[in-house]
Amino acid sequence: MKITKIILLLVISISAFSSITADNRKWYTVDKVVALVNDDPILYSDLYKRVEINKNRKGITAKDRKNMLYVTLDSYINELLLMQAANREYIIVSDEKVDNRIKDVMEHTGIKDIEQFKKNIEREEKIPFEVYREEMRKQITMELIMVYAMTFTPPSEAEAKAWYEKNKKQLLQLRFQHILIIPKGKSFSAEKEANELASQLRERAMSGESFARLARQYSDDKASARADGFIDWISPGQLDQRFAYHVFNMKSRGEISSVFKSSFGYHVVKYYGRRYLPYDQIRDRIFQMISQDARMNQFTEWVKGERANSHISVYIDGFDKYSASQDKK
Repeated sequence: MKITKIILLLVISISAFSSITADNRKWYTVDKVVALVNDDPILYSDLYKRVEINKNRKGITAKDRKNMLYVTLDSYINELLLMQAANREYIIVSDEKVDNRIKDVMEHTGIKDIEQFKKNIEREEKIPFEVYREEMRKQITMELIMVYAMTFTPPSEAEAKAWYEKNKKQLLQLRFQHILIIPKGKSFSAEKEANELASQLRERAMSGESFARLARQYSDDKASARADGFIDWISPGQLDQRFAYHVFNMKSRGEISSVFKSSFGYHVVKYYGRRYLPYDQIRDRIFQMISQDARMNQFTEWVKGERANSHISVYIDGFDKYSASQDKK
């Protein structure tokens, strides 16, 4: 049976159809096998479709674009190994399971309409929704393989606390009040007027007027204005880069900044302090992150083992060199 299947694959890889005219016979290649993973072929046409999808998808680096054919083929091989393992373990991910996972994602993002969700995925992830759906199926399959085929020890409290201490600097939060003045246009005069108003408000705050009252009355950031201009305990990474730079460099509680500009407009800030996000508030997230990293590392090692114990033939020049460079990482 296996020999028959391999013969059929070879036929596919070289198959052609003829177009007969009165005086000649022309042959055209229909498709070809570019890789064989155990008994499963990867056809050029299927690989090419994936390459075209991956070229524009979110998060692709310039280096990946340069090696897109190899990156896509490498991922395709891993996927086939995953599916083969799922078949061995009798793991079947039904459409219902995929739909339920998508519903969970929709609930988490606050989107109730499936058509709107599809549009968001295609706009933000830059892939067709059906591709996203199949990737969700693969994700669920991977999770089940990790449960059935791998052993996993949950992290300890000591490991979680050690992670917290090591990454503490990334958990910095700032607390401040601010007033935002947005220019009423793109002209120089509009910029000047906004700057002058922000400067006047700063002088009034420096003279003892209530910063909260000034924020409520004048700030164009209406959400924070309703809270007296307060932004409570926010990570610098969540702020406009120029805004974060100015606030981060403030040190004294009650300090009022000079007027500065961000991508939103002109700001005046009153600084109240900084803290590291408390361990108890993110303990569950830390456990989740450590567990996820450990599982992914374990899955990576599992894939390496599967590749080492499988018959994988690739008929694309340069892939061996690319694969060797990945193994060194």
